[in-house]
Amino acid sequence: MAFADLTPSASVTLERRGVPVLGEREARLLEAVERVHSLKEAAREAGISYRTAWGTIQVLEQALGRPMVQLYRALRQRLEAELARARD
Repeated sequence: MAFADLTPSASVTLERRGVPVLGEREARLLEAVERVHSLKEAAREAGISYRTAWGTIQVLEQALGRPMVQLYRALRQRLEAELARARD
């Protein structure tokens, strides 16, 4: 008996201490962030709100104990402030 229209499919979720940490939604978001370099645009591509995307990143960072994305705007503002202080 052949089922030519059936294809195998699997879903993987990474857990830490029994708590789901990285699933399909998180992976989709991180891939989009890497591709477009913007959390706002990545959220749109992943089909979730910016607030949900930001919360997802925070949960990932907390669970893994390390940053998952670099916030360039905050870094740039901090560096500009330090440069302004150095000039004075």
